[in-house]
Amino acid sequence: DPLPICYLKQQKVIYESKIQDVSLIGSRFSSFFKGYEDYFRSATRSVAQTAQVYAKGLMTTRRRNCQSMALELGEVNDQQLHHLLTQAKWEVGPLMDKVTKDFEQLIEDHDQSEDLGLLMDESSFPKKGKHSAGVSRQYCGQRGKVDNCQVGVFGALSAGSMVNLVQAKLYYPGQAVSKIDHARSIIHHVTQELKIAVQWIGFDAFYGRDTALLGSLVKMGQEFIADVPDTHQVWLKPFQMRVPKRKGMPGRKPIHARPTEEPISIRVYSRSLGRGDWQTIQVRHQSKGKLKAKFHRKDVYILNPLTGKKLKLILLIRKDPDGTIKYSLCHAPKYIRTRTLAYRHSL
Repeated sequence: DPLPICYLKQQKVIYESKIQDVSLIGSRFSSFFKGYEDYFRSATRSVAQTAQVYAKGLMTTRRRNCQSMALELGEVNDQQLHHLLTQAKWEVGPLMDKVTKDFEQLIEDHDQSEDLGLLMDESSFPKKGKHSAGVSRQYCGQRGKVDNCQVGVFGALSAGSMVNLVQAKLYYPGQAVSKIDHARSIIHHVTQELKIAVQWIGFDAFYGRDTALLGSLVKMGQEFIADVPDTHQVWLKPFQMRVPKRKGMPGRKPIHARPTEEPISIRVYSRSLGRGDWQTIQVRHQSKGKLKAKFHRKDVYILNPLTGKKLKLILLIRKDPDGTIKYSLCHAPKYIRTRTLAYRHSL
């Protein structure tokens, strides 16, 4: 199962945020890891000790591969670490659920539950050869081009400055389950099955352009911020679905309902905005000072493919000082301030 490899290599262990001195990790990590030992045990064997060393190596060693971690830590050999990732019998699903719940508790302890978001994105892993599960020539984000790689869909919980990877699914090219399906599955698992009190969900334009996904989240009553490409079509006015009349015109009589209003691309709408249509908002602090950007919001409509009816959303346009413009479709069952949307969009 390739998921344990993807998950452990990406996982930001919660304990890391509590440690200021790396030299203290060895003495304190053992007590922390006890809460996860049972997830590395089978009926006849345990690899918990090796897993503990591997997790510690991810945080402390200079090069994070099995050979380097084994040499620097001196607690296990590289074959034991490699066996943990490739052949050992342990279930990644229950471990991910444990990390998800523990991080939610950490957020609650820091009194930031009201800002808890679930961020969805994919990540790629360049590979040589064809033997790894899911490996294929596909778009590789790390290389910025189509290349031989594995691709995983990941979910991370975020609140304020705290963020932690919690769920992951490996994408198999050519199979019926798409990346959108994986994202929808992770969202359902975190919010409905694990009952994590997610306040909002965020994802980039690859997922945001899928109107069926947006429609399913609206049906759940879930707030979200979905980036969309500037070519995305929206309606500025409410519309009805009607079968067009073609009196006295040649051709077949229309039988399918169409919107009574014409859509417009977000790019064209954005170009029509004047100076007074923008609001400058400080979105967050950074090392170089306050980060400010200009924002514009507008109630728009899209066609919900799940119902065949109009769906009202919020169009949020962000213009950075360097001229970069980003577009998002947002949903909130109740009124939400532009400042709140701007803050979430900056994460």
